[in-house]
Amino acid sequence: MITILITAIIAIFGFLLYVKLQGAVNEPNLYKSKLIMTDNEKEFFFRLKEALPNHNIFTQVSLGALLQPNIKGNNKKYYSVRGTFAQKIADYVVCDTDMKVIAIVELDDKTHNSDKDVKRDAMLEQAGYIVVRWNSKKKPTIQEITEKITPTVK
Repeated sequence: MITILITAIIAIFGFLLYVKLQGAVNEPNLYKSKLIMTDNEKEFFFRLKEALPNHNIFTQVSLGALLQPNIKGNNKKYYSVRGTFAQKIADYVVCDTDMKVIAIVELDDKTHNSDKDVKRDAMLEQAGYIVVRWNSKKKPTIQEITEKITPTVK
């Protein structure tokens, strides 16, 4: 009798939780679209494409796609290290035709924090990536981009 009662309570609780979660997802007006890049970032993207025509350029790439903890097992330390980069985004990732990452490109504007950028760059460089930063207000020319990024190709 007690087992049936406990099972019924668990089933009811599970059903109510399911209904509540479904309602949150299906509730209208909770989500809206967002532009992937600002006009400034788009202009720079096309500048990168022109400067590096034989490369693939990706925007807004999660650092979780570029990094992984160098720790064996899925333990507390693993997730702690993963948490240091999992929610961060690279502005642009430049790859060669074999999809090997050539450089991570950051376009720094007023929203960038130089102390955080130093830590972020250190993570990426420790993993073997080359990080190139340009100031949003003093963007490089197409030739400067080519000269800076192309020599990284081996």
